Amino acid sequence: TKDTAKRQALAGRLQASSAEAMPNWLPFAVEAMAPQTTRWFSFVRKRLIRLANGAGERPPHAGMAGGALDVFVAALALQHMLTLVQRGKDRLTKNDETAAELGMPGKVLAAMMAKFRIKNSSKQRTFYTKDKEGADRLLNHILATALCIEEYELDCADLADDLGILPREVAQGFRRIGCQITKLKASGREPPNFQVQLVVPLQFPKVSRPMRN
Repeated sequence: TKDTAKRQALAGRLQASSAEAMPNWLPFAVEAMAPQTTRWFSFVRKRLIRLANGAGERPPHAGMAGGALDVFVAALALQHMLTLVQRGKDRLTKNDETAAELGMPGKVLAAMMAKFRIKNSSKQRTFYTKDKEGADRLLNHILATALCIEEYELDCADLADDLGILPREVAQGFRRIGCQITKLKASGREPPNFQVQLVVPLQFPKVSRPMRN
């Protein structure tokens, strides 16, 4: 059937082992919201495979990570934010051509440019450039979204690979937003990996203040 073909096609895109347990809505959601995405980041792909394997059929419960559709939307947002980090040039224009190159809808690109980039205008065109404050804000959004998807506990390996930085650096980012950090025992992976968990009361790093004269 047409639905079966769509599930099998998506399984191929995600490199999933099977499409048999895939929720019927997932291929249509991907087709509607991520039609141009060809390269899925590791963290996102593994969570979509989890949905494709039928884990998304669990009943929703309180919290963003409860329903399968919520997980999908959050994973897709994470995909777009990671794309901006890894493929976004220092200067970007907000148009459909740029959005197509990045594999995201134009409205999504426009929203992220407004939130994470500095607007610059000239007589010819308007473009958006990187700055440290925006880059830090983007990383914090990525980490917070990943926590929501994983119900506030995860290890740093996949995000480190996707961001192109060390797991230790990812763990430091999670520490800055209040997570508790645990170094995992050696498992043959170099460099060392870390487990992070967001629990209450939140613990933030102490900020050193300059000494007064």
